[in-house]
Amino acid sequence: MNIKRTFLFSLFFITFTIVYPQDKPKTLLWKVSKNGSESISYLFGTFHQVNPDFFDSLSIANLHLKNSEILFVEAYSDPNTDTTKAEQNKDAALFETWNKEKWKSKLNSRQFVIFEKFVNSKWVDEYVYKLHPAQLMFLLQYMYIQGVCDTLNRSSYDPMDTRITQIGLAHKLTVIGLDKNQAQDIKISTEKDKSLSLKNTLKQDVIYIDYILKKNTDNPTAKILRDYKNKNLDYSLNKSIKGNSYLLNERNNKWMAQLTESFKTKNCFVAVGFRHLCYKTGLIQQLRREGYKVEPIAL
Repeated sequence: MNIKRTFLFSLFFITFTIVYPQDKPKTLLWKVSKNGSESISYLFGTFHQVNPDFFDSLSIANLHLKNSEILFVEAYSDPNTDTTKAEQNKDAALFETWNKEKWKSKLNSRQFVIFEKFVNSKWVDEYVYKLHPAQLMFLLQYMYIQGVCDTLNRSSYDPMDTRITQIGLAHKLTVIGLDKNQAQDIKISTEKDKSLSLKNTLKQDVIYIDYILKKNTDNPTAKILRDYKNKNLDYSLNKSIKGNSYLLNERNNKWMAQLTESFKTKNCFVAVGFRHLCYKTGLIQQLRREGYKVEPIAL
């Protein structure tokens, strides 16, 4: 399994419609329309680490994607440009390089034993000593979902978002990345969000390592994965998010201006992490406050 160094960057209004309860509409796809406009757009909540074949199985979502004019994803770099690799190296340099001694000094003895066991496992090698805890956390999330939880009939370790982008390009859609510098946003989040403080990030790293080593699938992360694949998410549309306010809320706010401008004249398909659709500050509720009708579509 070649997912060692995968690094990507890469919830939830208690009202009811005729067909769906809004918090748990049993879908991942939402239709966006507005009086006076002929354009129809769609929001699709992705789960970055889920087997991309899952999206292929959603025929209705695929149909609306292929019939759109613009595909918005969180991040997109044209692979044919010479700047992509340079940009990746520049992004990696945003984070301090760690080493074994620093990890040992920041973890307690029990945590470091677990960390060392992981370094010496089949999953990784000593390369992980160099990673900043925030970088490692995102890597561990991929490893855990792709290598422990969502392994059945998996033929690709690409993010779901990559598959959606490939489909969009194959059908001649204009693909636009909403984030100008995703790594920078993550770096800012580690400085602004308490839930991504160094102490909490180190704790989460060890939790995910323990999940991986024990192949533990009885935990909140695994439950969210099951709920997602069963289309049983709770969007909590009238609740406020706790933690990760910059990584979600600030990015949502930045995205809204670009999305609403395009929605005026173009049929768009927006594929972003499902948590960006959730809560009072998510895209669904922000669009509704802007006068858009946003309704769940059965898959």
